[in-house]
Amino acid sequence: MILLDEPTSALTRGQIDFFFNFVNRIKDQAAQVFVSHRLEEIVGLCDRLVVLKDGEKVAENDRPRELSETDIHSMMVGRSIAMHRRERHVRTGSAEAPVLRLDRFSSAKGFSDVSLSVAPGEIIGIAGVVGSGKGTLGRAIFELGRGCSGEILINGEAPGRAGPRAGIRHSIGYVPTERHREGLVLGMSVAQNHSLPFIGAAIGGAVIDGKKERRDAVAAIEQLSIKTPGPGALIRNLSGGNQQKVILARWLTIGSKLLVLDNPTNGVDVGAKGEIYSILEQITATGVSVILISDDLPELINMSDRILVMKDGRVRTEHVVDADAPPEEVDLVAEMV
Repeated sequence: MILLDEPTSALTRGQIDFFFNFVNRIKDQAAQVFVSHRLEEIVGLCDRLVVLKDGEKVAENDRPRELSETDIHSMMVGRSIAMHRRERHVRTGSAEAPVLRLDRFSSAKGFSDVSLSVAPGEIIGIAGVVGSGKGTLGRAIFELGRGCSGEILINGEAPGRAGPRAGIRHSIGYVPTERHREGLVLGMSVAQNHSLPFIGAAIGGAVIDGKKERRDAVAAIEQLSIKTPGPGALIRNLSGGNQQKVILARWLTIGSKLLVLDNPTNGVDVGAKGEIYSILEQITATGVSVILISDDLPELINMSDRILVMKDGRVRTEHVVDADAPPEEVDLVAEMV
């Protein structure tokens, strides 16, 4: 038997096709268990479907190819799920001063001449293929342009380009695309992971206040409905969606006014996706700004006020998202490649 746990999460389209061909070739030689949040892969590859929810089997089907993704959504969360459409609170050209402004922002590591501004409460979506520079741009913003040329202004002021600790002091939060490698310490508790930006040189103070750390974590667990036995539980034992909510919660606790989110719903189930979208809708209504970097085009279209398309390290096009006539996925893909 071969166990395959999210085997395609970091693969390109060509690599996924090669992998699927391999899986189909060895079907007669070995039983396989394929775990994935990508429902189109489940439908296209598997002979039998088992749905787990909160650690228990809630559904099973012997003909998954006859199911739609909406059918599987309903099995997973116990109700019908539609793609979340965000109620937009700002419009392009807002009179408020931008939270972030970039002018000819460039880095030898992957992007050049990026100019953009982000208004309070606005979500700027950034699309692009692997290697387009979108992820590198997000990290550079969080690091306040360390090692970059061009202009970066936070609330109208030019910050010192001192890296991520200075970014935290300027109320910028960051959710990396690889949460297990860059966003969490898996051997630490929920409370300890939640408090990471507050401690040490990031904010200041040499002594960790354990009672406050726990109080803040308990408040975050309640506010974001994080499913965990408690603040002392190991973060590694939480589901992907709840781990991601802990990362989001840490930035909300310290009052971040700009969040840079790199594929924030990657590797989480459809129910957790909806919860993350609701969190973004709530916080942008209070004036928090978001840069949403995503490989999920429906996510960008439904959540963003504007979408920038990057190719070869440059912003090629910009779309203002009209809820009544949003950009088409096929048009965005054509611009990306």
